[in-house]
Amino acid sequence: MERIQGMCLLELLKPTQDEHILDVGCGNGELTKKIAIRAARVVGIDCLSCEDIESNEANGSYENLKFQVMDATNLEFNEEFHAVFSHLVIHHIKTPEEVISSVWNALKPGGRFVAEFYGHGTAEEIILALKEVMSSHNYSFDINEDFPWYLPTQEEYCKLLKSQGFEVTDDDQSSFAEERLIYGNISGWLQDIGFNPESLSSINKKAIFDKFQNEVHDQLCRNYECFVNYQHIRIVARKSSQLSNNN
Repeated sequence: MERIQGMCLLELLKPTQDEHILDVGCGNGELTKKIAIRAARVVGIDCLSCEDIESNEANGSYENLKFQVMDATNLEFNEEFHAVFSHLVIHHIKTPEEVISSVWNALKPGGRFVAEFYGHGTAEEIILALKEVMSSHNYSFDINEDFPWYLPTQEEYCKLLKSQGFEVTDDDQSSFAEERLIYGNISGWLQDIGFNPESLSSINKKAIFDKFQNEVHDQLCRNYECFVNYQHIRIVARKSSQLSNNN
């Protein structure tokens, strides 16, 4: 399902043979290589280890494609790309202003930022259950501080883009919901994505996760299978052709 959605986003990107494109959070490079088929030059960056990045590069036979280890909040480019592409990465980074500023600097005037990420409404039942269960054990829960992902509304993220100077119209944004089967139980999924509060003792952690699993089981599990609800946000933001980083 992720690959199909990525291909749809790739169609939204519409790369052309004369364009230089940056893929932020390229992961295994599968989509990056598909962009490289259509574009003049493509750079894929990720915070993976050097070995993983080098493996990506070795597995591709694209002269116009390069992979680099780089932080999305500190892209080392200045007006080099016609487009910046990002697929299911932004929700992992809890400093969105830094990402947006970094993308802005990497884009040429007139360039576009095409992104898809999880937003507000993702894992909603899980987040509500966490608040209730942790409160019952005298622990506070703040989604912005304690949940591993950054989950803005579509309006919130567009406001950040516009504050940077990007142009975003109603036709340039969309959202859709998806229910996805997970492996194991909901508590395991929660720990897999990085929810592991340091303030909890090992005893309290087990009690909280056990109670949490019971709370969400009837909502999210059926026929011995568990599901998580995701809310996807898609954005196309444009940097005015009249603007430069030097302005």
